[in-house]
Amino acid sequence: MFDIIIVIFARLFSDSYRFIDQYIIANILTFARGFEVAIFLTAAVIFFLIAVGITMRQVRRLPKSYSIKILDLDGRHATIDGLRQTFASCEAAQSYARYYSETYDRQYRFKVVGSAERTEWARRKNSLR
Repeated sequence: MFDIIIVIFARLFSDSYRFIDQYIIANILTFARGFEVAIFLTAAVIFFLIAVGITMRQVRRLPKSYSIKILDLDGRHATIDGLRQTFASCEAAQSYARYYSETYDRQYRFKVVGSAERTEWARRKNSLR
């Protein structure tokens, strides 16, 4: 009796599996093979757009100007007359900070800090354009 139930169940399972394989899965795979290049290109374009979106969001968060903070040996804020401290680009601020560190060896520490607002110099430079 138990053997008959197992045989019937196996027969139904094999018939249903064959039906699903021949009529559903085979048709879906045939359809997908025709569009595999389109699916791949769509995925690549979506990935590229996401990467560009993330990059643009990070670019908007970059500081508008950079300044050099001068710290003495005790870590307190110090001012030195005649030093340029506000810059429009990070590279220029880092370059000046290295130069000042070499000039004032072991007297002061120079730290580059980004600022969200534009400096007066950068505003004048953009208004001339």
